[in-house]
Amino acid sequence: MEELEKVTSKLKNNKARGIDDIPGEVWKCGVLNPQLLNMCNDVYNQKEINIWKKSCIIPLPKKETLA
Repeated sequence: MEELEKVTSKLKNNKARGIDDIPGEVWKCGVLNPQLLNMCNDVYNQKEINIWKKSCIIPLPKKETLA
């Protein structure tokens, strides 16, 4: 947990990391740290991550339909 907190504290505010578009403030607050640590440990130990098998499709309108 100590290592995770050290890494998240270095994230910049008002900047989103990666394709998830989650800003650094969310990671810094620490609410998700237990879940994030468990997931990182499972990946490190080569365990299957079931949540990665789920998806959500969000339809995005084309520019011409917005007007």
